[in-house]
Amino acid sequence: MAKQIKKRRRIIIYTILIVFISVFSFTGLPIKIVQAVMCEHFNLVVNDQSPAESGPNWINKLARIIFPLPAMANICPPRSGGGGGGGSSGPPPGCVIPASVQCQDYKLSGQRWSGNPVVVGYYFDNSVVPSYLNNAQGLAGIFKAIDDAFAEWEKYTPGIDFVRKGVCNGCAHNINDGKNGIGFTEFPPNDALGKTYRRPSIGNLQDVDTLLDLDPSTASLQFDWTIGLPNPCVQLYDVQNVLTHEFGHWLRLLDLYKNYDKKLTMYGDLSTDICLTLRRDLAAGDKLGIKAIYGNKTIDEFLLIDL
Repeated sequence: MAKQIKKRRRIIIYTILIVFISVFSFTGLPIKIVQAVMCEHFNLVVNDQSPAESGPNWINKLARIIFPLPAMANICPPRSGGGGGGGSSGPPPGCVIPASVQCQDYKLSGQRWSGNPVVVGYYFDNSVVPSYLNNAQGLAGIFKAIDDAFAEWEKYTPGIDFVRKGVCNGCAHNINDGKNGIGFTEFPPNDALGKTYRRPSIGNLQDVDTLLDLDPSTASLQFDWTIGLPNPCVQLYDVQNVLTHEFGHWLRLLDLYKNYDKKLTMYGDLSTDICLTLRRDLAAGDKLGIKAIYGNKTIDEFLLIDL
């Protein structure tokens, strides 16, 4: 009698397990759970975030034990490069990835710098400079912020070198002078922190200029620029942070505005980056976009640079 009861229990348990597994597999839940764990780890590694920022600590620990990083990179491969004026972005249609993998998005313009290797010379336009920046560190601090912002893109862009050629007076305000310029100018309140302009051309870039708002402000708040963040930091925008974003436009990546793109360097709204340096470090989508335009490195090579 006892054996029959045990046998019935086993049959019931096995039946429940079979039904559970069948329903579980049919709905695709196993794949989604694996993706969630893998992508959570992917996001933590690439963006160098703490578990408290991105998800439960057990997910991070479990992912590091079970899933090696190269395997995660292929969970949902990005679209191949190319792209016309409309651009291309992120994972292909039908690829299910949790919103936590905001770092894989990118959008292309269809243009690029010609040549191999490519050397892009640029000038700093000293016709208008915030006095407090000039007084604090002189042009040396601004030069370092510019050089460091370019260096972050060079790290992931094989065959391209940005070279400072000197200073100019007004070159960043003239898109047709044949000089790539970086400088400051006055924008209206509530406007962008920075703008990048290019000379109209088909395919290859010829002249690119970036201007930062001389006096960033909203209707009720006034902000200043800083080279590095002081402590305490109040109402300041980091020059290198914003320039790293703008220099993505020099390489012809376009802005992204989805909520899950907010940790990307190429996220388009930097108004909330008060006392932040998040954009200084490229996330996976930024690197994938550069790879699509210029690169021949594999996704694993890009990711391993961060480890």
